[in-house]
Formats: sequence, C-alpha cells, structure tokens
Amino acid sequence: MTSLKPAPKDVHENISYRRAILKQSVDSHAFQRECWIRASRDIVWWSDCWAYTFSPKEYPECPNRPFVLYDYQEDTVRKLVKAVGKHDMLIEKSRDMGASWMVLLVFTWMFLFRPQQAFLIGSRKQEYVDQTGDPDSLFWKSDYLISHLPKWMQPPIERNMMHMQNLLNGSVIDGESTNENFSAGGRRGAIMLDEFALAPSGQQILAATQDATNCRIFNSTPKGAFGAYFDTREKMMANTPERVIRLHWSTHPLKAPGLYTTSTGEASGEIKILDTEYEFPEGYSFIADGKLRSPWYDEQCIRSPSARQIAQELDIDYLASGGQYFDSQMLEKIRAEYAREPDHVGELILDPDWHSPKWEDHGGGRIKLWFKMPVDGKLPESWDDCVVGCDPASGKGGDMTSNSVASVARKSTGEKIAQFASNQTNPTDFAHIALGLCKLFNDAYLIWEDNGPPGGTFAKAVMDSKYGNIYWRNENEVKFTSRKTKKPGWHSTATNKPILLSDYFNGLIRGEFANPCEEAIRECGHYVQKGNAIEHSRALSTDDPYSMGESHGDMVIADSLAWRGMADVAKQEQDKGPAEPPIGSFAARRKDWERNTKRSVRPWGVWAKRG
Repeated sequence: MTSLKPAPKDVHENISYRRAILKQSVDSHAFQRECWIRASRDIVWWSDCWAYTFSPKEYPECPNRPFVLYDYQEDTVRKLVKAVGKHDMLIEKSRDMGASWMVLLVFTWMFLFRPQQAFLIGSRKQEYVDQTGDPDSLFWKSDYLISHLPKWMQPPIERNMMHMQNLLNGSVIDGESTNENFSAGGRRGAIMLDEFALAPSGQQILAATQDATNCRIFNSTPKGAFGAYFDTREKMMANTPERVIRLHWSTHPLKAPGLYTTSTGEASGEIKILDTEYEFPEGYSFIADGKLRSPWYDEQCIRSPSARQIAQELDIDYLASGGQYFDSQMLEKIRAEYAREPDHVGELILDPDWHSPKWEDHGGGRIKLWFKMPVDGKLPESWDDCVVGCDPASGKGGDMTSNSVASVARKSTGEKIAQFASNQTNPTDFAHIALGLCKLFNDAYLIWEDNGPPGGTFAKAVMDSKYGNIYWRNENEVKFTSRKTKKPGWHSTATNKPILLSDYFNGLIRGEFANPCEEAIRECGHYVQKGNAIEHSRALSTDDPYSMGESHGDMVIADSLAWRGMADVAKQEQDKGPAEPPIGSFAARRKDWERNTKRSVRPWGVWAKRG
C-alpha cells in the first residue's frame, strides 16, 4: 500500500488506515522517520493520521475519537499555522465547533515539530487553563493530544502546572489567567486568548499582549456588541477581514443536514430548502423567521431557555447576544420599507448668525435632507409644525467620540426630514446650528437632552439666544403630564429613558414615524438591556479608557426626542383646545352666531320667564 497517502475522512476507513500505518511504523524505524517528516510538514495529515480528540457529548459510548478534520477545520488550522509569528487572528464561533481544540492542535503540532517555539494560552480563570483531570481545561486538551500519539512520536516533556517544555527541541507552552498583567514581560510566537469576550480586563490585555507577540488568536462566542473582543473584531473586519475566521454551526457536517431558510423578494416568507438531499419527516414544522435553520438548530431552540442564548451560542449575533433592546427583525422590516438616500447633502450657512440661515448643497456636508429644497431655500409657511430633537456631545473628534445630532421631523406627516451629525462640533456651535435649523424650518420646536456638561453648555447657548419655542421639562416626565417646570430641555434618567425609547420604537412599528435614515435605524439595533438600564453598546466598553464616560447611540436619542417633541406639541394643542379663528373671518362670525343662538334658545321642556 502507499502508506503516506492522505488519510480517509470516513471514520471507519480512517480507523483501518490508522491501524495499518501504526503497525508499519512499529515494525520499521525507517518508516517512523518517513512518517515524522511527513507529519512535520503537513498538520492536516498529522491530525487525520495520528491525533485524537475527546467527544463525550456526541459519542458518550466511545468519546475517544480520531481527530479527522472537517473541511472548515482544515481551512482554519492552515490559516492559524500561517499566522503564527506574523499577525493576529480572530475566531468568532458558534458553540461546539472545536475552535479551542483547533488552536491547541496548532500549538501542540508546532511544539512537537518546530524547535524553540514559545506559546502562551490564556482564559479568564486559572482552572480553565490548567486543571488536572478536567477535560474543559486547555492544557488537558494538549496533554490528551500528546498522550494518544505513538510512543516514538512523543518527546521527553517537562510538565508542571501551567507549563510544558519539549526537552528535545526546547519548545514551550505556558498558561496564565487573563488578568490585567497577562503576558507581562514575555515574548511569544503566538498567544491564545480563549473566550476573550468574557475577559474582565480586555483593554489592558490588548495593550499588554501587543508587544509580547505578533500573533494573538482571539477566540470567543459573542457576548454583546461591546468590550475589547467586539472592538477588536470590528477593527479587523474593517481593515483585515481575511484574518477573521467565522465558524458558524451551518458549516458543521453533523449540524447542517436539512439546512433551510426563508425566501425574500417576491417569494418572501416561503420556506427555501438548501439541503435538497435531506428527507424531512412528514408534516415537519418549518419556522419562517429568515434565519438559517436545520432540524438540529430547531431542536436547540426548543431546548434553549431564551432567544438571547441562541443568539450567543449559535447565531454569532453580537447585538442579540448582548440583550438587544429593539427587535432586530422589526428593525430590518422598517429599514426595508422607509430607508432611502437623502435628496440633498449640504451645510447650513449661518451668515451673519443663526437668525438668517441659508442652505447650501455640498457633497461632504454634515446635514442630510429627505425632501426637495425649494430653489430659493425658503420653506412654505405651511411647514410650521416642525420639531428639532438634539443630542449634544463633547465635539472632541476621534473614533471613540459621540456625534452631536439634530433630527428634524414634521408633526403633520410624521416624517423625519433632516439630520445634522458631527463629532467635531462643540456644544455651543452645535446649539447655534440647531437654532439655525429651527429658523430654517419656520421657527421649529426645539427639544434637547440636557445631560452632562455638553447638555448644560448647549442649554446655556439656547437660553442666551432668547429663542422661545423650546421644550420645558414636565413635572412628571414618566407620566408625561402637561404641568411644566422652569427647567429647559429633556433630562434622561434610568426611569424615563426606557419610556422615551419604547415610545419612539412603537411609533416606528405603527408607521406613525417614518425614518428614512438607514444609519439611524441600524443604530437602534445597538441598544442593549444591561440589568435595569438601557445603553448603547459602545457606552458599555467601560474598560476602554478612550470610550469611558461617552454617550453613544446619538441618532436614536435625537430621533426619539423629535418624536417626543411632536407628542408634546400635540399635548399642548389639545390642552389649549381648538384655536380661535381670525377676527372677521367666516368661521369667527359663525362661531359668534352659535354662541348668541345658544344664549337665546330656551332649554327643551323648560318654560322660561318672560323678560
């Protein structure tokens, strides 16, 4: 037989092949050397021929399994081998895809066949890194791989807690819990950061490991759209997407049979069978939710206690895994129905000041308009029902700084018609731009978030301007009473913020508020429930010193305030009753006649005194 041909992938054929090649290697030292050379050159061949993995969940009766790599695993380990010593890699995964085993397979293979290698593996607790007799610990997996090799392939090893050294070639693998001093002072060919989304000191670890190695392997299931792991993933997707490995359950041969989804377009809502060779049971209950599904996946959904756990463990859904506040499917429906490109992009020219603003089209402008601006730049007098909602920010600039956002909406149509956004505009200048927008839109009603130093500075500029059509805080913001205080601006609290956001979302769902800004709709999806609080996911990266204390989700707040402002105007109009018609008009004369008629007519059935 040709002994060094690729190992069969079928498990039964693979076992037969392994027995034959093992017997031949025992009988011949020359063949041992041939196998050693082949194994040192090809990690896939080494794994398929010699490595074993431990799978008690899938195979409880025989958990010791040949580590025969699936296609997605072959691709992953080859990419990891190429990355060692050169560049970072990130693995985002569904649960039980074998990611930790694959990283340790690479480290162990290089530990055996490459001289003077130095690796570091870390997880959030020491017992997850190295715990005697615990199959869930990382070192146990490496020990398992080595112990199941033939004796002639096992080198003499010095093995201590959190440390192993190959005494033949000097290669080492060390372990450490991912604390804020992780990897301090060391130099490594590669570092594995297992379940990095759960690391409590993520940003400090990123800083410490940057100088320790050229290759950090970030491995995790999602844990919300925030934190060091998510930030790293976003930067890599933006700059080096080829270094992000996505291990979705649908690529696993044992989980993908019967793969199906829901069609879109004209056949929207219809079940689309992707695995046409699979025979579904008669009367199978398909689920039309637009996601990739299979009978295995459907079963996991039944067993799972929550949709959030499914998002985290299987879907690789960062937003939903972090307790997404707004329903993602509803947001997608809203985006598809209303989002469109703006009709104009430009700037508001405040010359000489905000009292006399002028519109100017400009491709790189900070303001978007979702309507056709008249040629003369003046809006019809009928546009007297506009509201400007504002979320002021510091204006410091940089990737981690919030935008100052002004959202303009019309009460009569329920449409968002304009938006200003900039992270380089200080609160005073932003207040003048907001006032200019109010003047442009026929003395619009102005409402803003009055929180923190930016809100206070914005409020002072507005009050100094003497502009009168502004929001005055209610005595009870939760119940939204009409009794006003002498405090300007809307103040966010843990109690009234959820009400503001849920009222806005309900307006979107009912079609009462039409938002054409795709970015603003998508930003809704980044709001997550964190305990009793609702926060934008970027604001939860509290271990990032450059993001700490900043507020995010600015477009959503501005849009929500515009919606709140429209409700406030409607409430005031309702409390005032119908407006009096102009003196001398037909409506005024008719109203006078009705009043006089009511005074002169006697009540029915009552004899009035003659007078």
